[in-house]
Amino acid sequence: MEFSFHQIESAAYVAGAIAFAWVVMVSRFDVHRRLSVVGTAFLTLTLLHGVSAIPYVMGVIPSDTYNPPTPLSRYFVPVLSISFVCFALGAWTTGSLLNFNLRNMQQEYFSSLPSRGRLNAYMFLLLSAGIIVLAVLFAYGAGKPGFVALVDDFRNGRILKEHRQDFYESNPYAWAGAFATGVVGPLVLLTSINLARGTKSAAFRVYLVGLFCLLALAGTSGLHKAPLPLLVLFIAMNWHFSRVSTREQQTGGKIWLIGAVVMGTIVTGGYLLTYDLDLSEAVLSTVSRIFLSPQACLNRYLFVYPDIVPHANGLGIGLIAKIAGDHNFVSPAVVVGSVVSTSEFRISSNAFWAADLWANFGYLGVAIGSLAVGAIMVFLDWWSLRRPRTAANMAEYAFLVTVGLRVLNASIFTGLLSGGLLFAPVYALAVQMTLIRRQQTTRPARSQGADSPGEAARHAAVESGP
Repeated sequence: MEFSFHQIESAAYVAGAIAFAWVVMVSRFDVHRRLSVVGTAFLTLTLLHGVSAIPYVMGVIPSDTYNPPTPLSRYFVPVLSISFVCFALGAWTTGSLLNFNLRNMQQEYFSSLPSRGRLNAYMFLLLSAGIIVLAVLFAYGAGKPGFVALVDDFRNGRILKEHRQDFYESNPYAWAGAFATGVVGPLVLLTSINLARGTKSAAFRVYLVGLFCLLALAGTSGLHKAPLPLLVLFIAMNWHFSRVSTREQQTGGKIWLIGAVVMGTIVTGGYLLTYDLDLSEAVLSTVSRIFLSPQACLNRYLFVYPDIVPHANGLGIGLIAKIAGDHNFVSPAVVVGSVVSTSEFRISSNAFWAADLWANFGYLGVAIGSLAVGAIMVFLDWWSLRRPRTAANMAEYAFLVTVGLRVLNASIFTGLLSGGLLFAPVYALAVQMTLIRRQQTTRPARSQGADSPGEAARHAAVESGP
């Protein structure tokens, strides 16, 4: 295969941008060995858009999975390069302004003793009850939950696609249910797991198993593959953070290895259950989903905006459109899908934050938005690590470190408002009201004999020494 000078030049630009970003992120935040909010965001960006970037722009791998494929946009190289560079610069600048040293703050955080904090038991129980109700309504709101559809129409890809599309369009509890089971539910589950370490109550453990099963049922009702492995990763990350010592914090790679195995296994299994594929085809579909589809989705945005559809100038963001009184709002993801796809199904072509910013504001939006995303991720690390190791705060940090795998695959506005990046810190403050960590010189006492979720919540003891 011969490459043109333009392809080689494009690959060099992308490689330089990715290398620059990696130098900044490794030297400043130890992303290669430390688990952090900013680290997850950057590693996710690298996995989805860095690993395959060079072969993609050089035409070694196909530009799209659609037929006919979307040609490589002339905007692809500059937009991807700006995203990497500006994310790293935003993270570095914010870390400098906050005088934030990730290594030192994590050492202090994980070497401190677990703290009781002041648990708002009534709010905690109210959230738990609300999650249970909304999870059931969400799972059955469209008439038939996902596991029933799988049993009835096993490996019938066409009917299952229809179920997945109709589930959210006809479900009156779609947004509230997805938020309750994808954001609030995992936070409450992780907090409950941390509280359970202070009790031997069998009823509380039954409650934990039941809540996990309910969240898994509701999360998979729309037949999306991501919710279940993410739920498992939330629990794994929370377990790691509740037991990690200062020295062990250096070995976060084990968690990501577990995550890769869990994610790959469940996604491959999802393809086997929903499509008439053999194992090799399912594995290939999983690999394509991770390394090709994200690039193709970004490229579709750049192909459509502004050459076919003009930049939306902010009206492609739902909240801004509502404020501006635009009653004809259509998400850029839907616009892009309708332009490039010939499928009879409605296609929503979601991509990472730069795509939505490009559709609305062009290069300026990509640059400023990427700076802001890097800054937000560092701020969330700084904010979380300044607070005590209470049950809710450990749950919040585990959630934020993990959720970057999900929220950064869509608009940053969606990630902030619906993905949990803003809600998680508010939740931790509201449920266990402690602002800044104070030095502890004694290990908190273990609660004994709590016989109900409410009693365990009121004791709020977390036993997870360094």
